[in-house]
Amino acid sequence: MGTRMADKLSREARSKNMAAIRSSSTTPERRVITYLRTLGYRVLPNLKRLPGKPDAVIPNLRLAVLVHGCFWHQHGICPDSRLPGSNRTYWLPKLAANKLRDRRIAQRLRRLDWHVFVIWDCQVTVQGLSRLARRITRLPHVSQTNARKRSWPPHKQRRSR
Repeated sequence: MGTRMADKLSREARSKNMAAIRSSSTTPERRVITYLRTLGYRVLPNLKRLPGKPDAVIPNLRLAVLVHGCFWHQHGICPDSRLPGSNRTYWLPKLAANKLRDRRIAQRLRRLDWHVFVIWDCQVTVQGLSRLARRITRLPHVSQTNARKRSWPPHKQRRSR
């Protein structure tokens, strides 16, 4: 057993913090799904019948979009992917296993003839989402008319009284 480093948070505060970390339906996932729906795609979140339960699935295009958190999936170029300074013997294998699982899930989806796009947490911006839309329209079986053009971010409709 390694030595434990002192945490800056109390046990209760750390527990509350970790409980708030969601595994699905995160803000970046919801933004990607909302964006794709505003473009006119039918998007299914977390489809259980596919390997890895992709975050967003467009079934008629056979497209799975994986929204990766920069820390949990180790987005190498992002400052949010830096390793914790303490308890490295725990974090290094855990994060390496996450990356390996990500590669295996993408391979399994591709073997089943699905297109796999990964968008990182730090890329869920207007520019990053537009880039995702361009990548989708470049798929061989997608025409420009498949997606309806709408503005982004969506503006809330005012209710008429």
